[in-house]
Amino acid sequence: MKKINIIAIAQLPPAERHIEMGQIFKALEPLPDWEQAEAIKSLIEEMADKANHDEYINLCFTNFNLQEDRSDSDVKHFLQIRAQAAAGLPPKQQKRDHAIMNEALDRLDKPLQEKIMRNMPL
Repeated sequence: MKKINIIAIAQLPPAERHIEMGQIFKALEPLPDWEQAEAIKSLIEEMADKANHDEYINLCFTNFNLQEDRSDSDVKHFLQIRAQAAAGLPPKQQKRDHAIMNEALDRLDKPLQEKIMRNMPL
């Protein structure tokens, strides 16, 4: 997969960010789970190291919103891959990522928030 400037994507207006992230996730879908997790891990690492709070939360918010029209099984799979990616982060990055994800989750509309919560890995 080509190098992605995730910070530049995080700085885009919401509609453009939604399109860009949708294209990234579509490109990841045919890859094996471990490869998807590695790609997502590298994006999370860059966000955790270089993004400001607003950039990070806006990207997480966008990624959650991309799940709105997906089936529960697809959402569950996405969240499992993302959890696998985050588990490989150093503790400081894990802590920041977890906090930002929770904040983004709190900002979602109730129906989408409930969909994400019921599909979160235990």
